[in-house]
Amino acid sequence: MVSLLYLLHYLYQQDLLCQKEVIKKGLPVIGLFMAIFIGMHFYVTSTRISNVETTFNNGGKVVCESRTVRKVAQSVTIEKSNEWSLNEHMFSSPNYSRKFFSARCIKYVPVTLNK
Repeated sequence: MVSLLYLLHYLYQQDLLCQKEVIKKGLPVIGLFMAIFIGMHFYVTSTRISNVETTFNNGGKVVCESRTVRKVAQSVTIEKSNEWSLNEHMFSSPNYSRKFFSARCIKYVPVTLNK
């Protein structure tokens, strides 16, 4: 997205944007690239939401970013056994003050170090 804006800025500096042919050819190409990247972003996000919610519903752990606490722990581990529930893509718990949107969470993957 930023590179497309740089391209437009470069074309503007070269007085090429004022020509009708450049606009007729450039705007559809930029629109196509934007549509492709927006579609890819939607696919990745909806797939992540599905994976996170399936993991949670099967009893697994999910890690969500906590934007309110930025000093110590910036993530919260969510699982059904800790009284968390999932309603309309939102994780909530009576023991925690805020809710988390499932698109901002990832599946928990434990890290093991081999010696």
